[in-house]
Amino acid sequence: MRQETVEEYIEVIYALEAAEGRALTGRIASEMKVKPSSVTEMLQKLQREELLDYETYAGATLTPAGRRMALELERRHGAIADFLKILGVE
Repeated sequence: MRQETVEEYIEVIYALEAAEGRALTGRIASEMKVKPSSVTEMLQKLQREELLDYETYAGATLTPAGRRMALELERRHGAIADFLKILGVE
């Protein structure tokens, strides 16, 4: 599984969970512009890796390990954004 793909899912799930309490499969699919069946498959893989808790029809929530990953990604992206600002890139 591509690490970039895992990170994209974790970021989307983190944002949806913050906004809506849970990340529903359909909402993840819409945000990522993929098929719901692809989302279901990835959610099952991420659950096996203990990054999230997934229930069919109820959606997903991040585990503490998944939340740590999401916060690290958020921190890293913030640092990159700050660096680009220093360079004058909007």
